Parts: sequence; C-alpha cells; structure tokens
Amino acid sequence: MTAGGARRYIEGVAGAAAVAFFEWGMASPAFFVGSRQGVDVKTDRTGLQEGFAEQLAHLGYEIVQLQWAGNAQRPVVRLRVEHEPPNRPVSLDDCARVSRRLEAWIDEGARLPERYVLEVSSPGMDRPLTRDRDFQRFRGRRVAVRGTQVL
Repeated sequence: MTAGGARRYIEGVAGAAAVAFFEWGMASPAFFVGSRQGVDVKTDRTGLQEGFAEQLAHLGYEIVQLQWAGNAQRPVVRLRVEHEPPNRPVSLDDCARVSRRLEAWIDEGARLPERYVLEVSSPGMDRPLTRDRDFQRFRGRRVAVRGTQVL
C-alpha cells in the first residue's frame, strides 16, 4: 500500500482521532490526524498560515508545506513540519505535540469550522523542496522532478 493509500484508509476509518506511523526506511513519514464536528465559520487562510507558523515557532518547529483540501464545511489542513533548525528527524511524538497545540489554537479562536481535519506529518523521504533554503540544503544531491509539462 502506498503512503497516500494508507492515509486515505486511515482517514476513512478514523473516528475523532487517529495516529499512524509508517516505517519506510530511515526517513519515515509520520502523521497525526484529528477531526472535530460542529458548525461552519469563515476561514482566513492567510491569517491561519501566519498563526500556524507562530504557534510552531513557539514549539521549535516550522512549516515545510501547507496544503488545503476538503470544502468549506469540512476543510482539511495538511502540514509538513520540521525542527528549527532542521537538525533531527520529526517523530510521531513531535507530530502529536504540534497537532495538539494547533488544535487548541484553532478551537480557542473558532478559526476553522468545528468540523475540520488537521494532518501533521514529517516531510519524509519525498519531502517537497518549496523554499530557497530547501534547495540550498540539498544542493548537489539527486532529486526527482515531477511536472505537467515537458521541459
């Protein structure tokens, strides 16, 4: 089963919360999935991204990638995080710690509809290179490039 397939399976069977850890060699991706149910509120994605970054900084982490999925009634927020500085791998405990902090912050300010899904994961082996410093960090290494157009 692929990591994506495993994630969809866990999302499908998860109740209020599910924790999963996949061992794919040395750089194992770990993620924590949590959800809440209730009413709809307006979502300010830019404000949320800034708030997530601030909350993570307090814990010593930073955002590698933030993805939005789902719909207005049940948004899905996917975060890939790493330590700041990125000197050690992100563990399942790290993902759970980040998830608890972000859920408390989201809920205290009703920043998302009460019915949302938050996924926090390590960058894993297929980490995206999204920032200038990611490219600098992995300079000289082989990478796989995927796209929709021939270069």
